[in-house]
Amino acid sequence: MNNNLKKFFLFTNFSIKKSLKIINLSGSGTALVVNKKNQLLGTLSDGDIRRAVIRNFDFNNSIKNIYNKNPTFFYDENVDTDQLKNIFLDLKLEIIPIVDKNKIVKELIFWTDVVDDKKKKKNYQTLKNIPLVIMAGGSGTRMQPYSYILPKTLFPINNKSIVEHIIEKFKNYGLKEIFFSINKNDNLLETYFKSKKNDIKIKFVRENKPLGTSGSLALMKKYIKNEIFLVSNCDVIANLDLNKIIKFHKSNKSTLTLIAAKKHIKIPYASLEVDDKNHFKGLKEKPSYKYIVNIGVYVCSKKVFEYININKPMNMTDLISKLNNSKHNVVIYEIDDHQWIDTGQISEFKKALKDIDKI
Repeated sequence: MNNNLKKFFLFTNFSIKKSLKIINLSGSGTALVVNKKNQLLGTLSDGDIRRAVIRNFDFNNSIKNIYNKNPTFFYDENVDTDQLKNIFLDLKLEIIPIVDKNKIVKELIFWTDVVDDKKKKKNYQTLKNIPLVIMAGGSGTRMQPYSYILPKTLFPINNKSIVEHIIEKFKNYGLKEIFFSINKNDNLLETYFKSKKNDIKIKFVRENKPLGTSGSLALMKKYIKNEIFLVSNCDVIANLDLNKIIKFHKSNKSTLTLIAAKKHIKIPYASLEVDDKNHFKGLKEKPSYKYIVNIGVYVCSKKVFEYININKPMNMTDLISKLNNSKHNVVIYEIDDHQWIDTGQISEFKKALKDIDKI
């Protein structure tokens, strides 16, 4: 139990006077009423105490008849950032407790953690037990000739490598473990991370030969213990609401969830329509097309390992087709196009140098 949480705890036998002192010391205007197991029973605010005084309660009375027995709270597996923000704004709350399945208080979310944009959003520990696999075994052909000198994962953007930007996005959700798939000749990436102080467990798994974008996942099977794991390309920086995505994956009972972006492409010319004999049929003036594109980030269930052969090259598109043909649930989670950037090609990398703070 976090000792900082205890200063917000009240018990039902506490007097109103004692409880008011605790609320004042906490500085939040509200405290949590719990039992001896730290299970949430309710909340008590300074407003509740004022209303009790108006009703002629004595300061020496216990709080058992004045606290709110229907508090707003979230279970730790279902924390939704947007929903939290809306509740804070609608109900004008100062704090919202996060509890486990037994209603034991695990964390407190404050108004400023979610609503104040100047402060970093709270780490909700969504990925505490969910590892991330970063596929870094490619040869970086799209970034040649620069990738002859340095792996694209280590290309710098604003004094930080591409891969560190990727990891940072996942760390915001409590990521504790990463597996890197790297090719047999890549020593720089491993050396780079060994030279840095890391608060995340990192393991490097080498491919003896190129195995494609999903073939190397077979090498991870013996290391991944959790039922769900994440996979990311090594050149995709995305601002994702992983609380929502993991919840979406579970609620759909998905074997594999693809993160996909809505892309709008506007053609700046008149588009001609012709038949198979090249006869003119019509034209569209500067048409606009909408596509949904795979960004290269996935949520996978361990069942995917059954469809990947060890030491046999395989691309992620082949794995997805296999799962789909075998009647597994493969679902799409859509994001907006501005939420991600592919740094794996030179033109997009140059764009990322300017726009990284917007992602």
